[in-house]
Amino acid sequence: MSDDLATFRVISEILGPAGVTPGDVVRWHRMPNVQSSFRSLKFQGTRYYSRDSVLELTFISAFAKVGIRPGIGILHAHDHMELSNLPRLPEWTMFRTGFRNTLIYADDLNSKAVTEFLTANPGAAVIIAFRSIVQRIDKLFSNELTDPVEIVIP
Repeated sequence: MSDDLATFRVISEILGPAGVTPGDVVRWHRMPNVQSSFRSLKFQGTRYYSRDSVLELTFISAFAKVGIRPGIGILHAHDHMELSNLPRLPEWTMFRTGFRNTLIYADDLNSKAVTEFLTANPGAAVIIAFRSIVQRIDKLFSNELTDPVEIVIP
C-alpha cells in the first residue's frame, strides 16, 4: 500500500465511528454542497477517506439524527469543520435550528454564555458533544492502517 494511503481509511473502518451507513456515504457523496467532496483517494478500485472527510460525514450524520436534512446538515457541518482544528476543542457546540449564524461553543452547559444564548434564541436548539466527536475520529486516524475489509463504492 502506498505511503500516501496511511492517513486515509476505507469505508468499512469509518462506518461505526462516523455513525453512517454505506447508503449515507453514497447519497451524501453526490450532494453538491459537500465541502470536502469527501476528499477521497481511489487506489485499486477502493475509495479511501481523509480525517476531514470522515469528520464531515460524522457531523452530517449527527445533524440528520436530530431531524436536520442532510442538505442543511452539510452547511452546519462546514461551520463545525472550522472549529475542528482549534488548539483546544470546545466540549459543546450549539446553534438554533435553522439559523447558521447562531453557532456558539462552550465547555460548560451551565455557563453564562449558554444561558444568554438560550435566552436570546428561543425555540429549538441543537447541542452537539463536539469534543467527543472530534476525539473519536482523531482516534480512528491515530492508529496505523491494518488490513481493512474493503467495500468498493462506485
